[in-house]
Amino acid sequence: MFDQELKPYQDRFAQHPIYETIRSVEHVRIFMSHHVFAVWDFMSQAKRLQRDCTCVELPWMPVVNEDSARLINEIITAEESDIDHVGHPVSHFRLYLHAMAEVSASTEKIDTFISQFAHSHILGKSLDQARVPAYVQTFVKHTIKTARNASTAEVASSFLFGREDPIPKMFQTLLERWGLTAQ
Repeated sequence: MFDQELKPYQDRFAQHPIYETIRSVEHVRIFMSHHVFAVWDFMSQAKRLQRDCTCVELPWMPVVNEDSARLINEIITAEESDIDHVGHPVSHFRLYLHAMAEVSASTEKIDTFISQFAHSHILGKSLDQARVPAYVQTFVKHTIKTARNASTAEVASSFLFGREDPIPKMFQTLLERWGLTAQ
């Protein structure tokens, strides 16, 4: 039943105009320079779920649901310390930055943002100082607001149906449109 309620939204996402507008390497560079912020803010939702589904406090206490704890811990492990092509641990965020470098996409805005946020811990100010476009700021602020203030169920829904489920499909669609295969 829930799948039926989501289907119109999933179909809309699958038909998003962005797929038609990314037609060149320069378009990929621009897309990646903005999408990297979604790669970064994704971890805030993941960390919120880890906090809610596991014990990250001292002293340690047993978790209520070991299945949920294991699932989120597996996701976090892969996201924070996956293994790269030469066998070294690397976060998916850093992998994305490496991919950006491979296509010569600018990392200036995300680098500036990370540096500013590490010092100030003020989200809006850091986004402004990095000159992040307004629509990217709106997206990031919404994600962080959800991670900070929504219920665990709402965060899990946003995480699953807004990121984990559609994003691989998005990249697969782009690869298919370009006549490429995932490697």
